[in-house]
Amino acid sequence: MSRSDSYGSLPELETDTETEDSDEEEERLAQQHTRLVERRPAENDGPMPRARTPARVRHRTSTTSGLRASTAFANHLLEHVESLESRLLAIEADLYADIRAPRDIQADLQVIQAEPPMLVLAASRITSAVPTNRRGIMPSPQTLPTIVRQIANEDSTTCPICFEAFDQELAGRLEVVTSCNHAFCYSCMERLCVMWSFHNGCPICRRPMQLDLLSAVRRVEEEENEARTGGLSSVETTRVPPDQQLDEQAIELIIEQTGVSRVEASEALKSHQGDIVNAIMQLLL
Repeated sequence: MSRSDSYGSLPELETDTETEDSDEEEERLAQQHTRLVERRPAENDGPMPRARTPARVRHRTSTTSGLRASTAFANHLLEHVESLESRLLAIEADLYADIRAPRDIQADLQVIQAEPPMLVLAASRITSAVPTNRRGIMPSPQTLPTIVRQIANEDSTTCPICFEAFDQELAGRLEVVTSCNHAFCYSCMERLCVMWSFHNGCPICRRPMQLDLLSAVRRVEEEENEARTGGLSSVETTRVPPDQQLDEQAIELIIEQTGVSRVEASEALKSHQGDIVNAIMQLLL
């Protein structure tokens, strides 16, 4: 073979070598593609399971506990909302009651406004039915001391307690004038001395009264009667002193209640005269 022939065959050899290399490359690529296709999961099979590492397990555990905490917090918020709703309902009920209250007050006012004419009519009927046989007593909201003071100032010839006229001929109707210039009948003054505390003073002006006022007044009245009549009159000789009248009543009451003799009743009266007289005066008044 000549040199020219050998040189002429070199390009053909290179071409054959390149063809073989390309075929091998294509075959290799085809094999890789086949392996990739075999390893690719089907679309319906879902993702391929992966191995659970400890870090992944810890992450899932923390996520579960977080969900539980979130659920508990949501339940707490729900309970709080329900509590707020109940409080809101209570406030609305109170507000409705407050709104309704003025209507009830207005209704009560209407009833109260309608009552005075009825009360006045009833009061007029009551006062008209009460006999007004005592002078100076009129229907009035004034207190008793005020009425007594007015009567004492208007009429000095009438006792402001029993509203009876003074009578110098009767022992119980004698006029008794106190140190504060207020006049009472002898019987009322005697009752005051028994039942009324002298610390309370005069029934009209409440000025202090002396303890021996009754005996002093009695002595002055007797002296005035003797000076005016020139001695004891027939009326005065037959008149029994009030103290003796009380003693007789006390003795009769003791005899009636205990059955003792008159002497024993008199002795008991002397030893317990104050208590017995007070009890008798309370029964008589």
